[in-house]
Amino acid sequence: MNTFKNTLVLALLVAFFFCGINLEARNQSLTQRARPYFRGARTELQGHRYELALNRFLSVLEHQPDHVESRWRAANIYFMFAGESGDMAEAKRLYREGYNHFRICIETIENMPDWRRFTNFPEWKEDSELKIQSTFVRIYRMGYELYEEEDFEGAIAVLYELKDIFPTHPETFILLSTIEKQRDDLGKAIAYLKQILEFDPSNVVVITSIVSDYMNMHLWEDAKVYLQKLVEVQPDNIFGHFNLAVVNLETENFEAALSSWEDALRIEPNDANIIRNTINTTFTLNRYDQAVVLLKRLITVLDTNIDSLRERAEQTTDEELILAIQEAISETSNEKTVEVAQLTNLLVRNEKWEDVITYGRLWYKLDPTATNAVMFIVHAANRLGNQEIVNQYSRILQGMN
Repeated sequence: MNTFKNTLVLALLVAFFFCGINLEARNQSLTQRARPYFRGARTELQGHRYELALNRFLSVLEHQPDHVESRWRAANIYFMFAGESGDMAEAKRLYREGYNHFRICIETIENMPDWRRFTNFPEWKEDSELKIQSTFVRIYRMGYELYEEEDFEGAIAVLYELKDIFPTHPETFILLSTIEKQRDDLGKAIAYLKQILEFDPSNVVVITSIVSDYMNMHLWEDAKVYLQKLVEVQPDNIFGHFNLAVVNLETENFEAALSSWEDALRIEPNDANIIRNTINTTFTLNRYDQAVVLLKRLITVLDTNIDSLRERAEQTTDEELILAIQEAISETSNEKTVEVAQLTNLLVRNEKWEDVITYGRLWYKLDPTATNAVMFIVHAANRLGNQEIVNQYSRILQGMN
């Protein structure tokens, strides 16, 4: 009895297995109405009669929309026709048709249960994905060619179609923005860039471009909005902090400007230009003690820059390069002299007499014709009661006069 039961169970399992195979075959095969069209399509395809093959594959899909092979082959034929077409509008239409079929092909495969999938499906899906990516490149190239020919209206028409198919490709909006800039419509150009931020809000390149456009238009408050966004997205963005300081200066928000310069210095502590701009802002705010600290820092940075330039000159035998480096050293040395003079004047204002003597001497060393440097040294030495220094630099002063 048990043997009979076991045999019966085994028979049922085998029957179920074969039933499953037949069910798979039935679902994977063509319907009775679609089958003759598919056979005809394969025959036309083998005979390289592609237009007839395409019509047959489309007829298959009318009767059986989920037939993956027919859709994949139809999509490829559309792409082939598009590549051979000499008419841009027709090529664009054919690429779009192919794109739609490739997209549906992928969706059909992804939504199909595993037991209905053929071994070819992964290959067809991968090919469809690659062709979809290439659709953007092919249509974008059409728009770009029209742009290069200065057919801006034609380029915009193509790019708008591309935007409908691929709404989140930033390249489309960037080219649209570029076209509007060439047509001197910065408002429209910026509007296209802002559309990118709707789907890619942290795009640093786009935010930076918007900032530059607003600053070129002297729309300082608008620029500030996007500069703040830029430093939120990228806290160490030197462009963002530097230009926030510039915008705040333009709008006479000097405290905010100083804060932005300080943020910039946190990122680039040895940038002479940033230090110099920070110093100028401290002067505006009457922060003379802070200015003194920054001027000393600037002089140290300039010394380092001069040393680096001299090392570079020693490491090369290129005469033109050596000459260029020597000119840079001379220019930097002149800058240093100006900053030392400014610092000495400020130290006199703050009555820092020891420092006046130190930097006054440096000023005189850098510029032996600087009468004010010597006068300040004598004055500071008098205030400190240092007669030796008074006598020494009084004689120098007499010789200069």
